[in-house]
Amino acid sequence: MQYVPSGVYFARVRHKGKLFRQSLETDVFTTAKLRLPDKLKELRKPKAEVGTFKDGRLNYETETQNDYTLAPLSETYRLRCVEYLLKTWPGVDKLRVYTIKEADCQHWAARYAAHYSPTVFNNTVNTLRRILTLICSIFCIEASRLARNGRDWHHLIDFCALVNTLVIDGDGVYDPRLINDRLLLGLKGTMSEYELSLLRQRGLAARDAKARRGELRFALPPGYCWDELGRIEIDPDERVSEAIRLLFRKFQERGSAHQVFLWARQASVKLQVLRQSPIGSGIEWRQPAYHTVAQVLKHPMYAGAYVFSRTTQRTQVIDGRARKSMGHHKPMEAWNVLIREHHPGYITWEQFEANQKMLSENAHMQKRTARKSARGGRALLTGLVRCGRCGRMMRVFYGMRGPAMHTVSMSPPTTSHPNAKSMRDQSHLKAS
Repeated sequence: MQYVPSGVYFARVRHKGKLFRQSLETDVFTTAKLRLPDKLKELRKPKAEVGTFKDGRLNYETETQNDYTLAPLSETYRLRCVEYLLKTWPGVDKLRVYTIKEADCQHWAARYAAHYSPTVFNNTVNTLRRILTLICSIFCIEASRLARNGRDWHHLIDFCALVNTLVIDGDGVYDPRLINDRLLLGLKGTMSEYELSLLRQRGLAARDAKARRGELRFALPPGYCWDELGRIEIDPDERVSEAIRLLFRKFQERGSAHQVFLWARQASVKLQVLRQSPIGSGIEWRQPAYHTVAQVLKHPMYAGAYVFSRTTQRTQVIDGRARKSMGHHKPMEAWNVLIREHHPGYITWEQFEANQKMLSENAHMQKRTARKSARGGRALLTGLVRCGRCGRMMRVFYGMRGPAMHTVSMSPPTTSHPNAKSMRDQSHLKAS
């Protein structure tokens, strides 16, 4: 016995090399002395070591026969389900627990369901689950590797304690129902979580440090490749490099990514696309797509800049669960790495900034106060007319009747200039 400052007496015994200690739940010496023999007998009681399906089956039959709450017919029916199980699964009694896989159970269930009624089938499946629960143990090389964080680890321990499941690794056998084993498993899980977090933190720090030096290798956009020394160079394939230069030249001529896309479609020009596969990445030539043209015009690597971490992930709580979404673009000031003049570029950095400004001005659905480019349509000056009061862009609305009639109204209306929202073009302009 051991007396602690709290005043409670404990029973302490060493059994098979392990030290067990349990509270006698009293601070009275005479009461603790009377409870001690029963507590020591309980701690030294050998636990049935089961390893085969037969051991679990015998435990299940004993449990069923000793359950006095069951009616005689229910007890007979449960034992009959065991007979059905042994009859339809030959040799299952000799199988070790850890050799029974989920695929084996599914294969047996498929054969069993074809010859018996649904009621008998469901009851026999429940019998199989109960037998596996009685003999279930979790075997692993190291117990702390069963979970990646403390929440999952403690949830696993609670579940194992609920279904009477042992946790076995190279260091020993742990029963989550015992407070000492539960404490040891909790310490292992905490140390494992700290170790994994530390390794991840060091790995990310090493990756970012290598990226800041411009030495981190990743999949390059079409038109670039890595050389033998780990440097970025222009793709020696002239077809690939010439296609990239052609897109930038056409953008300077037409001033719009959409117009470049339309030209490429009309000219039947195929563009290169980076294709990822399990064996590596490669170039695949496809029909022009708008997002392919936009990616080339917006990528800073074509201006000779080494960039890393241009996108980020966002986490939202939806229906009580965390949902992560990837690919959210960050502003240039928030990029983790930006090294200008790092490698040969197809355009200069000044041309890249001018292109980005032009692309932002072409976005008619964003920044209405910025300068926009002209758009197609029957009316003249489409996309260029602005309100003389507030300076906002004015939209064109074509009437249902009259080929030459058109109406210019401002959207959205502004309360600061009430006359602006009712402005209409009465000049009956026609497209020449």
